[in-house]
Amino acid sequence: MAKLFWSAPRKRVCFSNPFQGRRWLILLEPHPRHGLLFKPNLSFSKRPLGFSFASNEHGLRGPGNPAAPGVVLGTSFAMGLSVDNGCNWYDLLLDPDRWFNGGMPVGPQNHANLLDDVYRGSYDTLIYLYHPNVWRTAQGFVRAERTGKDIFETMGWKTTLRDTLLLYPKWIAKEYFKANEGSSVHCKWNGQDFFFNSRYSFFDLSENLEFARAQMAVLNRIFSRFKQVVAVRPPIKEYIAGRQGFSAPLRELADHYDEWWNFFVSSAVPSVRSYSLSCDDFDSIDFHPYDTHWTASGNRKFVELLRPLLTEANVQGVKT
Repeated sequence: MAKLFWSAPRKRVCFSNPFQGRRWLILLEPHPRHGLLFKPNLSFSKRPLGFSFASNEHGLRGPGNPAAPGVVLGTSFAMGLSVDNGCNWYDLLLDPDRWFNGGMPVGPQNHANLLDDVYRGSYDTLIYLYHPNVWRTAQGFVRAERTGKDIFETMGWKTTLRDTLLLYPKWIAKEYFKANEGSSVHCKWNGQDFFFNSRYSFFDLSENLEFARAQMAVLNRIFSRFKQVVAVRPPIKEYIAGRQGFSAPLRELADHYDEWWNFFVSSAVPSVRSYSLSCDDFDSIDFHPYDTHWTASGNRKFVELLRPLLTEANVQGVKT
C-alpha cells in the first residue's frame, strides 16, 4: 500500500490528483461571456503538467487567427490537452493561418459569445468536435450565469495550497482503498493498468430533455452561421471500454452516449455533416491510463480518420 500511496503523485497525466488538478486550474480564468479562458500567452515545458503547454493571445489554444475562414469548436478534445505542444490533432492537420480554434470546455452560449466578440472571419467552415460532456458542461455554465457566480464558485473549484492538502488524503482513499467501488473501474487494458469512470459525462436524457433542446437551439444558431459544418464524434476511452465489455456499468454508459449522439444528430440543422468514428480504430495506446484524453498516438489516429472526411467535404486549409 505504501508503494501505491507514494506513486500516486507521479502518474504522468492524472487531473483527479488534487496537486495536478491545482496546477491545471491556476492556468484558467473565469470570463463573464466566454465562460472560461486560459491566462493569455502562457508557455512552459513538461514539468508542471507532464506535457508542454501554450495558450495564445485570446486565452485559447491552437490556431488563433480571428480573421480565418475556418473555425474549430467543441470542449477539451477540440481545445487539445495532455500532449506536448505540436502534437495536438490541429497542429498536425490544420493550416494555422486559415483556422481559429475556439474550443474550450464551456457551454454553447459561451461559444456563441466568443464568435460574436472575437471572431472576424467569413464563416466558411466549422469543425465541431462532439463530446458527450457538452450537456453537463453547459449545465454548469448556465447555472453560473443564472446565479451571478463564476464557474469556479459554481463548481467549487479550489486552488489554494491549503485546500489541495485537505483534498489529497480523500483522493488517496478513494483512488486506492476503494479502487473498484461506486463508479470507479480499475482494470487491465492490453496489459496496462487503466482507470475508467462509469459515470463520466453521464447526463440523463429523460430528466434533461428540455434543457438539451435549449442547448441544441443555441448550437443550431451557431451552425447556421457557417457555409458548411462538419460535426465529428470521436470515441472516448469509456465508450471503447463499454463496447469491449470491460464492465456492465461501462456498457450501459456507452449505450447512454449513443442515445445522446442520436439526439444531437436528429436535432441538428440538416446542413450539418455528422460523422461518428468507429471505436475499432482506437486502442489503449491512444489514451492516457488515468486521464480521458488522447496520447500523441491518439491525436495522430484522429488526424488519419478526420483528414479524408474533410477532403470529402472539400474543406480548405487542411495539411496534406
